[in-house]
Amino acid sequence: MTDAKLVIDERFRGPKDSGNGGYSCGLAGVRAGNPAEGRLRRPPPLARPLLVETDDRVVRLKDGDDVVAEAKPIQSLELEVPKPVAFADAEASAAPLDPHFFCECFVCGPDRAAHDGLRIFAGQVADRDGIFAGPWVPDESLADPTVVTDVAGEFVWAALDCPTSVPVIPLLPPDRVVVLGTLAVDRREPVRVGERYVLMSWLESRGDKACTGGAAVLGEAGNVCAVSRGTWVFVDPARFQSGASEKRGG
Repeated sequence: MTDAKLVIDERFRGPKDSGNGGYSCGLAGVRAGNPAEGRLRRPPPLARPLLVETDDRVVRLKDGDDVVAEAKPIQSLELEVPKPVAFADAEASAAPLDPHFFCECFVCGPDRAAHDGLRIFAGQVADRDGIFAGPWVPDESLADPTVVTDVAGEFVWAALDCPTSVPVIPLLPPDRVVVLGTLAVDRREPVRVGERYVLMSWLESRGDKACTGGAAVLGEAGNVCAVSRGTWVFVDPARFQSGASEKRGG
């Protein structure tokens, strides 16, 4: 069944000419239910109407006949969330990727201005081996139009995307980049506009061809508002004509 059409605005780009993976998967994921798992099939086009189709509880975003992203409900998302990181420690840890493939990424791009990009820079936490964190204060442009005090679900998905790649980056062979395979998200508590949060991430599993990272949105009391698991696949950058389809956490 075709439900509607939607357009990914240029603001929500990851690479310069395609949508951020977490945001794009989230557009399907919030329609599939919670928790849900999204998969990016191809670089999501910007500023072009995409069909939203639902078939046997699977939600697909389609560019013509091509599936761009899809999501399906999952029974649960079990992650062992490490000890919370305090907001002040997240501020001290925050650092953009260097080098950064996609400096204009909506989520983690250092070239995006405040209140335009999310500017979530998960960096290594001092004395917490393998734990990365950065602060996040969602602004009102991210509000859910139906509940204006809450951040819209697709932006929670976006915030939980790039941080899962940060623990994977150090494991990459020098001749490889990573692409987002799947992103599973469980939104457990509302994320409120204007409140202070920590995005914390860690390595979940490692392999020769792919790794997974976990991430959590933490409230100031250390409460877990949302969690994610992102699978990142190692690929040869020569497969791509440009960085538009590649991700090193962007």
